[in-house]
Amino acid sequence: MSSPRQASSTGSPRKNRNDPIFHCRVCFKGLPTAASKDPIQPPFWLTSCGHIVCSDHIFPEGAPENATVKKHCCPYCEKGDISLVGVDGAEPPEGLKDYFTPATELVENLAGALKFQYDNVLRFAAHYKSLAEKLSEKLDNQKSVLLRVKDELLEARELKNSG
Repeated sequence: MSSPRQASSTGSPRKNRNDPIFHCRVCFKGLPTAASKDPIQPPFWLTSCGHIVCSDHIFPEGAPENATVKKHCCPYCEKGDISLVGVDGAEPPEGLKDYFTPATELVENLAGALKFQYDNVLRFAAHYKSLAEKLSEKLDNQKSVLLRVKDELLEARELKNSG
């Protein structure tokens, strides 16, 4: 059984131009075609405030070399002092893959993880139920032994007192 974490971190690459995830929050421009892609500048930038904006809005004059190091202002919400990471629609930024994985895959992975955890909790509970039943049986046996010993002691006391 593959690990849910492993499956979700691979995700399906998004290459569809009409992908509802990869679009500019300002102009709603979608992914460029392979022919119109700039090999140096990514078509989109993910902001630390959680927006995806196209290069035309964040860097109309072209991205500077230190774009991911400098702080910027988000063209969508106008929050200042944000950081950026380039996004090309093929491979999501490391650590953020789940945000770009189709919701159906995330739900399937979550369902798999829940089933795995539920099954393990059931096995754990069954183990301790079995252990509790065995201990209960031992306790009943010990009670029976103690009752017999008590009866024998009472009998011995009666024989001692009568004799």
